[in-house]
Amino acid sequence: MRGISIDFGKEYDALKEKRQALLRPHRDQYGEIDGNNIPESVRNILMDIKSQMREIRNQVLSENQQVAKLYYKYSELMDEYITRENTEYYNDVERSIDNMLLEDDIDDPGVRYAILLDYGYDPDDTGEFIQPDDWWVKTVATDKLEYMEFTPGKGWMLQQDESVFLDPMYEKLSKEEGNNSSFIPKKRLYDNSQAFEKIKSSEGLYNLYKLTLEYMKKSNEMQTNRMFTDDYLLPQMQGSLWKRLKRSRNKWAVFIEWLKEQVGISQSVEDSVQYGESSALDENSDEYGSNKDVSNIGKYPDGRRFNILPQYYTRKL
Repeated sequence: MRGISIDFGKEYDALKEKRQALLRPHRDQYGEIDGNNIPESVRNILMDIKSQMREIRNQVLSENQQVAKLYYKYSELMDEYITRENTEYYNDVERSIDNMLLEDDIDDPGVRYAILLDYGYDPDDTGEFIQPDDWWVKTVATDKLEYMEFTPGKGWMLQQDESVFLDPMYEKLSKEEGNNSSFIPKKRLYDNSQAFEKIKSSEGLYNLYKLTLEYMKKSNEMQTNRMFTDDYLLPQMQGSLWKRLKRSRNKWAVFIEWLKEQVGISQSVEDSVQYGESSALDENSDEYGSNKDVSNIGKYPDGRRFNILPQYYTRKL
């Protein structure tokens, strides 16, 4: 079924992407959405997006019989192989509510129904059944044993053979470095032991080094959305032209790049300071997060712009 899609237009696709961007920060490592952490303002935006997408979809289906035929055929096929079930987060909510009612000795289905209305809606308006909102539901195969395969993530895998592509010193060096970076520089190419010994010989410089490292560790601990951080990687801001020329062997290439920045062909230092590289939505696509522009993806009910806090200077230059 891969590759089957219905074209409802650019506006529909834009709304779909906007919804995915809003939900992305709330997905756990398994892809399930933790609805507990979605602010009410974001939920209101998601409900409005759902309504707009439904209107567009209904309009296209009513005006284009060929698309409608394909859509209903596709829906029947999907219903045969795919179903929807509540996420574990929603199941936890139901268990918590049931335990609370049990502790308070409340045996009234109406009370339970009223509480669950905060987590969904009554599709038939019967006062008996609550359909959870979309972020409390996930899509699974109707026959999980036949159509789904559960495989362990990389964190559960162990390489046991002696491959020529594996560095036997990596684990040892990584522990010595005290960070969780996936990069360990080769000492024969990046040996700065002499410079470090010079820093250690100066009490003031060494205290500054330790204080900087301490602040880097504290800062990285607050970036809970990122899977990898490097306490030894300073904020990634470009230096002045003189500093860049001084430390580069290819000074002409550095000068050309600097010239491009000045005329606006590439991102300037001022632009990076003003706008930064945002990794607020770490999609696990790379080690240092995503710089996808999601800073303006909706509005609060009172009209204020909805922003996701950016994290600047975290991507390698």
